[in-house]
Amino acid sequence: MSYNVQPSERTEIVRGSENVIDAGLKFISNAKTKIDACVDYTRPALAIDIDSISKSIADIKAKKGIRLRVLTEITAENLSDCKQLTTLVDELRHLDGIKGSFYISEEEYLAPAIFHEEGKLHHK
Repeated sequence: MSYNVQPSERTEIVRGSENVIDAGLKFISNAKTKIDACVDYTRPALAIDIDSISKSIADIKAKKGIRLRVLTEITAENLSDCKQLTTLVDELRHLDGIKGSFYISEEEYLAPAIFHEEGKLHHK
């Protein structure tokens, strides 16, 4: 069996909360037409609470017209954040029991491992 691996294909492991956030911001800015996200219940707060992320999302929508779709578990605890997130994304959908998070654009895949508590970030 033969695999055709393009020279631009690579896997990168980034450590530290700030570096993971920077990698996320780079992922957002690299998107050309869309970003689809499947995220656990903590991620809506992350997108809202971290100004650089919410600003980056708003900027790419305004400047590039990027389509953003999010699938997450909507709970009583994150309902307010999910309502705020609807102002930034094109679609927000609910699915019970999502564990972990990943993001897909036309050319990239991102799976950050950061745990978010209000006011604090922890990498796993």
